[in-house]
Amino acid sequence: MFNKNNKFKINSIIIFLIYYIKINKKNKIKKKNKSKKIQKKKQKKIFISTKKKEKNNTKKMKLELYLIFLLLISIESYDRNKAVAYAQKYATGVNHDCNKSRWACSPYGYFGNDKCKYKRDKDGFGDCANFVSQCLIAGGMNFQKCKVRSCGVILGANSLGKCLKNNYKWKSECGKQLPPPNYIEKGDVIIFHEGRCNSNKNHAMIVTSGGKNALVSGHSPHVYNVAYTSYKKKNYYEWIHFTG
Repeated sequence: MFNKNNKFKINSIIIFLIYYIKINKKNKIKKKNKSKKIQKKKQKKIFISTKKKEKNNTKKMKLELYLIFLLLISIESYDRNKAVAYAQKYATGVNHDCNKSRWACSPYGYFGNDKCKYKRDKDGFGDCANFVSQCLIAGGMNFQKCKVRSCGVILGANSLGKCLKNNYKWKSECGKQLPPPNYIEKGDVIIFHEGRCNSNKNHAMIVTSGGKNALVSGHSPHVYNVAYTSYKKKNYYEWIHFTG
């Protein structure tokens, strides 16, 4: 038989065990909840990290596409046949509305005196480089790397030559009454210089037929398919060749 003290001890142990079990159960639940919270935080971090990576990858992809685009537009595409076809169409005419000012882009300006009967331009421009620029644009050139004037063209034979040589790496060869080098083709450019190759007195034309007896076309004056030897006064010939 248990005495009162033993009964009290047993009851105390039972109560302690029950209390211990409850406490342990609560701790397990807390740990489980804590574990869930930690897991959720980890998942959230992973989600945020994934989103950041996706955002960074999207930015990187956009940058790569933009760089590819810049590369593509920097590679000049030039169709000689289209340039020459334009020269054939407008060498003896104008692609301009003569009822408007010489600077009006309709679609191009006109700086000669032959067709529209304008007074001589105060800046001293003829229409030679303007016309050759138009031919090159028709062939696919865009002159984005050069300083352009009205209507996206280059005015002045010197400026046109420098643009093609320095910014677009066209091959150049100049000499006194220099015959066309064997690489000269239709769609290339010739600049006639007076007195020396670096003269400021010059005239630009487009080559409309290649070979050793190359023919050239241009404005100021308006001519189509004339012999390059026609220009005796400007006797230094600079041949400029598209190498693409």
